[in-house]
Amino acid sequence: MKFRIETLWAFTTVINEAGDEGIVSYFNRAEHQWMPLVTADIDRVASLMEIAQGIADESGNSIRLSHYSNRQNQDIIEPRSSS
Repeated sequence: MKFRIETLWAFTTVINEAGDEGIVSYFNRAEHQWMPLVTADIDRVASLMEIAQGIADESGNSIRLSHYSNRQNQDIIEPRSSS
């Protein structure tokens, strides 16, 4: 089965008074790394919603769930040849 990303869900928040947005992330202690709250799987949204709610509660900031579904490939970055 081939998997192709056609749609994304991302949790965003306003990051400054100008209204600029950023993607919300959290520190995954099991993986020891920061993870963005972005998914291509609608079934994963529910589990990320719980994480986003905890971040909103702790930070006092509103978090938006945004859905992106107009895929347009902008560029292709090919590997450099190793010489």
